Amino acid sequence: MDALTALEVKIRPDRERPEVSRFLHIFHQLQNALQEIDHAYLMRGSRPVWRFGLFDTDSQGVIVVRITASGIAAGRPRQDLLFPVRALVDGVEQLREAPRVPNYYFEQTVNRIADVGQPRQGVQAVSVALVNGKPGSHVALSEPVRDNARKAVQPKTHAYGSVRGTLDLMNARAARRRHVIEVGITEARTRHIIKGIVSEEMAEEVQGLWRSRVMVGGVITRNEQGQALRIDVREIEALPPAGAPLPAPEKLLGADPDWIGGRDVDEFLAEARRG
Repeated sequence: MDALTALEVKIRPDRERPEVSRFLHIFHQLQNALQEIDHAYLMRGSRPVWRFGLFDTDSQGVIVVRITASGIAAGRPRQDLLFPVRALVDGVEQLREAPRVPNYYFEQTVNRIADVGQPRQGVQAVSVALVNGKPGSHVALSEPVRDNARKAVQPKTHAYGSVRGTLDLMNARAARRRHVIEVGITEARTRHIIKGIVSEEMAEEVQGLWRSRVMVGGVITRNEQGQALRIDVREIEALPPAGAPLPAPEKLLGADPDWIGGRDVDEFLAEARRG
């Protein structure tokens, strides 16, 4: 990826220029956000190295910086590496409209966006745009974005349920600290990552299902939009791989030939309707 394909960041200074620590923190958070989105997009594969590209200042004193990707390995075309940038900018636009965790975002990715947009230490405002040949429209990490980001990861309900997805992102350090394992369950449709908290007793079972499709049951924490944020895992079941053929009808037909006790089907249904 070169300067024609990048994430463009505009930083509007306050009356004072941005503090060095704040300036570096903004780009550290954005780098981590891009890495998290790239992992949600492609669980396996080479990762780009994000580097500073263009540095400039416009006529109003706004600092303009582009982040580009390097270290491109075989099997990942340049346009493929643009995906994390597009998803990051799209996610900010989604957060401007509603307090929902955007597609391909981790919970911590949402927190990073809220943090980057916070005015402080000489920074008045931050905006981001996709550069694909030329810069697209900038999206400000404005107060509505920050408010919705905070609401999107705020727990609202707790109830038993289940989620389906691919098991990934085991955190062994969490097991040592709190006697649990942290995992991620990535939903296939939205690529939304749900944090799973697993007890040490289930560690071996979970490790055997790493990067497999699973159905996980437990107490689910949801936000006000009903999105699952995390699940306290009580049970886990392996699912067939995506695209696996369904059982043939003849294998299901007649599985329990005497399930209505030898009665005629019409007679059974009539009795069932009478209660």
